[in-house]
Amino acid sequence: MKIQVLKGVLVRKLHSDGTDAGFAPLPAGIYDALGPQINGFLRIYRSNAEPLFIAFEKLEHYISSGEIQILLKQA
Repeated sequence: MKIQVLKGVLVRKLHSDGTDAGFAPLPAGIYDALGPQINGFLRIYRSNAEPLFIAFEKLEHYISSGEIQILLKQA
């Protein structure tokens, strides 16, 4: 699936063992978001950068506030 970030948001960085590595900015743009979930987080891929993670609760908040939209694939 793809997500469109309409306003920059903060998401999480995780170490390879799943422990927290702090926050990272996710600027406006379109990103691939791939599952399955990892400890309640959805993985977000940026080109030429380490993957970032967003908690499902936070994703719901960003969607309801209009900061992120889910883009549906077209057949």
